Amino acid sequence: MLAEIAPSLEAQGCRVLIGSALSVHLCQDKKAFHDRFAQLGLPLVPTMLLSEALRDPQALAYPLILKPRCGAGSVGVRVIGDPSDWQGFVRRETTSGDEDWVVQPFLRSVTWDDALWERVKTSRQLVQKDQIALQCLLSQQGEVLGHLVS
Repeated sequence: MLAEIAPSLEAQGCRVLIGSALSVHLCQDKKAFHDRFAQLGLPLVPTMLLSEALRDPQALAYPLILKPRCGAGSVGVRVIGDPSDWQGFVRRETTSGDEDWVVQPFLRSVTWDDALWERVKTSRQLVQKDQIALQCLLSQQGEVLGHLVS
């Protein structure tokens, strides 16, 4: 990972524009991000590992969102609408390990209507609609020379 080798590259005179290894780890690991910033009192969506949810599945409130612990772009995200969906997911998808998935409540937006909710329940997957990327060009003194948002 670039963040881990950044100090050696900088020692050779390269300017590396990347966060620390810790910040990169927190951005890649949804559970670690949740735990770190929940300790600071930030309001976050409740997040637990699949292994935690499996201890008491009757306590789960549906619908749920299951996400790969380390993923991006909505890849692998599943909508679990009821206990039978939950059992099917557990049987089919947990071969990679119970620590590789996070479970969160499904938060319906106030802009969602019943027809959209029915489509989500039917497909049981979310599809990423858009992604925003921000890139900054910095001078050697750290001054922002330009930026690009796409």
